[in-house]
Amino acid sequence: MCLCFTIRVGVLTIVCSPLVETLRQNLSIPVFCKMRVFDCVERTVKFARMLQDAGCQMLAVHGRTKEQKGRNTGLADWSKIRAVKYVTDAEREACVCVCVRRSFCMNDE
Repeated sequence: MCLCFTIRVGVLTIVCSPLVETLRQNLSIPVFCKMRVFDCVERTVKFARMLQDAGCQMLAVHGRTKEQKGRNTGLADWSKIRAVKYVTDAEREACVCVCVRRSFCMNDE
């Protein structure tokens, strides 16, 4: 069992860090966070690092920005996901996973 929550659009780092820290300190189960990438890789990496430093033990990185949803979907930016992997503890972990949408798994024939 783990705690899973999504940091929604508009929540500032100033709010996220104390929230993750509080959860990590007061729960006996792992804290799992999911985030979307930002337009610039540096901001994406900085946010991921902040989550990890605050106590996030499992991190899912959505490869598209918050604007890339609905009719504005686009391709995931794998380079930003890769950048997060190499600056966080995921680089040392044996298990790194890829999450895909349900529609990706459907057969369109």
